[in-house]
Amino acid sequence: QESGEIRFMIVDGERRYRSLKELEKTEAKAIIEWYPTERKIYEASLIFNIDRAGHNPIELAMAFQKYIGYTMDEDSCSKTAAVAKLAEALGKSNSYVGNQLRLLDLDQEVQKMVMDGTLPADISIRLVQLKKRLGHDGANQAAIARALLDHPDEDFSEAGAENGKKGKRTGASIARERRKRL
Repeated sequence: QESGEIRFMIVDGERRYRSLKELEKTEAKAIIEWYPTERKIYEASLIFNIDRAGHNPIELAMAFQKYIGYTMDEDSCSKTAAVAKLAEALGKSNSYVGNQLRLLDLDQEVQKMVMDGTLPADISIRLVQLKKRLGHDGANQAAIARALLDHPDEDFSEAGAENGKKGKRTGASIARERRKRL
């Protein structure tokens, strides 16, 4: 509400609204809800749209980051508390939200790979975890991402990654090697 004027925002159902408008319909059933703050509007939008197709992990991470910013400002709380509030609102774990946010720490080239679908979400999370474990400064993340794509079953342990070797093998890769020898 600005200067006595009441404004509405569509939180869920934008496509339905556009379709009805295109069909020149003047009436539609709708649920009107009052959200007292920007954060509450954004929270409702996230909850309604989180599981819809078409969102890539980077877009989701950016949405989470925006919500966390709103929460920290409005509630004067820490980032950890804001992450916990978002996780609770979405019915997800704190580690899920944290992993999504860490995707924003990847370099731009790798983020682009995630956004265009070249690098799947599960492998991008593995790259984030590897970066965290190694204290990786970001150099050559795209090469590491391609290695993860080429060898999805490899663990790439700390010693192996630091020495440029394959690293510790997983059970799946060991079994595959044994089958090849038979």
